[in-house]
Amino acid sequence: MPFRIATLLLLSAALLSTAPAQAQWAPNQGFGDPLVGQYINASGGGYCSVSPRGSGYQFVNENGDPARFVYSGPNQLQMVAGRWDPNIVATVSQDRNGRAVIRFDAPYTPSGYWVRVR
Repeated sequence: MPFRIATLLLLSAALLSTAPAQAQWAPNQGFGDPLVGQYINASGGGYCSVSPRGSGYQFVNENGDPARFVYSGPNQLQMVAGRWDPNIVATVSQDRNGRAVIRFDAPYTPSGYWVRVR
């Protein structure tokens, strides 16, 4: 019985946490890749997508503009090709519901956010 109570308390604490969960994202392209999928642009609205492409990923924004990204470090991707600002760095994390969140940063511009919807 104490094991059940401890498990319930730990699960409750995890579900009630208001801080975003941090995950170590690593290249795992293809089926089951947590980065691949459909996103909503939380900053500007519209649907976006991420799909595997060679040794990296193809991101397509809500305007249909593609950009290719590759991992440049833990949880970070650097743009290597496309029609976006070449200084963009994407940081991958999770929200408290376990959905992938991508934060886009470039010098002198506000951060943008995509949240995975499926």
